[in-house]
Amino acid sequence: DFVTLEAERAGKSASEYILGRQRKLERIQVTAGNGVRYALPHYIPKGADLELSLRVVYPGEDTIIGFFDGNKLVASKKFRKVHPAEMIKIKLQNNETRTINALKVEVLQK
Repeated sequence: DFVTLEAERAGKSASEYILGRQRKLERIQVTAGNGVRYALPHYIPKGADLELSLRVVYPGEDTIIGFFDGNKLVASKKFRKVHPAEMIKIKLQNNETRTINALKVEVLQK
């Protein structure tokens, strides 16, 4: 899976923090909603390009993952197949995260 890549990212972030190289950024909390077991990272910088990693609870076909700021749908991505054993990687651009205050990720009902 992506364990090595996630460990490298965490290690780099930790070293930047300890060395005082990490800037104070406004952060957005990421939470897992219906149909999503978890989403990482738990916090993302506001207005930044980023990559989310998540796992769904149940397998599915033609599944849409929705991104919400409160109750407002701000973005969605469609996947041909999803499975709990497979990590899903989703890239979001800064224009998609700039106005978000809290990000909830969930599987949308068909």
